[in-house]
Amino acid sequence: MKPLRAMVFRNNQMFLRDKAAVFFSLISVFILIGLYALFLARVQVSAIVERAGDVPGIRFVVDSWILSGLLAVNSVTVSLGVLGNMVRDRQNKVLGDFLVSPLKRMTLLWSYLISALIVTFVMGLLAFGLMEIYILLAGGSLFAPMEYFYTLLLLMLCILSSTSVNFFLVTLVKTPSAFSALSTIIGTLIGFLAGLYMPIGMMPKAIQLVIKAIPLSHGAALLRQQLMNIPLQQVFSQAPPEVLQEFKIFYGVTLTMGDQNISPAISIAYLLLQCFLFIGLSAWRLQRLKD
Repeated sequence: MKPLRAMVFRNNQMFLRDKAAVFFSLISVFILIGLYALFLARVQVSAIVERAGDVPGIRFVVDSWILSGLLAVNSVTVSLGVLGNMVRDRQNKVLGDFLVSPLKRMTLLWSYLISALIVTFVMGLLAFGLMEIYILLAGGSLFAPMEYFYTLLLLMLCILSSTSVNFFLVTLVKTPSAFSALSTIIGTLIGFLAGLYMPIGMMPKAIQLVIKAIPLSHGAALLRQQLMNIPLQQVFSQAPPEVLQEFKIFYGVTLTMGDQNISPAISIAYLLLQCFLFIGLSAWRLQRLKD
C-alpha cells in the first residue's frame, strides 16, 4: 500500500502545482457558468413558464437542472486534466522508468485512477457547495441530509464512470499536443453531451440516441432526478402527471428507449458495467505499453 499512497500523493502534487492544467480542466465549467449567467437561465425559465405557467419555484428548477449538468461536466473535465499527468510522464520518459521498475503495473494504474478520483471529487464538492449557495441566494432551499448523501454517492459514481473512460483514452495518447487536442474536443462537445447547451428534447432523434448511449448522460440524468425532485414537485404540483413526465423527458431528467423509461437502477448498472469494462481495457493497454 505504501507505493500506491506515495504515487497517489505524487500525482496529486503534480497536478495541483500546474496552475494552467487546473485552470484548463475547469474551463468548460467556467464557460457553462458564463453562458448560464448571460442567457441560458433566462431562456430556460421562459421555456418552463410556457409549459407550467408562471408559478413560484421555476428558477429553483432551472438552477437545479444546471447544477446537475455542471457536476456531470466537472467529473469529465477535471478527471481528464488530472490524468494528463500520465501523458506528461510518458513525454518525459518517467512512465518508461516506472514500467521497468519493480512497481507493479496495476499499482501504477490505480495510482493514476485514485488520484483523478480524489481531485475530481474534491472539485465536485467545491462546485456543489458554491452552486448551493447561489441557489439559496436565488430563492431556492436546502435539501434534507439524506438527499445530500444520495447526491454524493451518485456524484462519486459519475466521477468513477468518467475517470475510467478518460483513463482508457489517455492510454492511447502519447504526446501533450495530442492530449491538448483530445481535451479541446471533449471540452467543446461536453455541454451538448450533458444536455446543457440545449435540452435533449430539442435535438434530432438520431443525436438523442447517441447521447443516451454515452455514460455521461446517464450520470447527468441520475443527478437531475435527485437534485430536481423537490423543485419539480413545487412547480408541477397542480399540473397533470403527463405534463411533468413530458418535461422530464424533454430536459433529460428521465431517459427513454423507445416508449420505455430507463429506470435509475438500469442507469446505475450501465455505469458500473462501463466502469469495469474501461478499467479492464485500461489495464490491458497498460500491460502493452513499452514506454
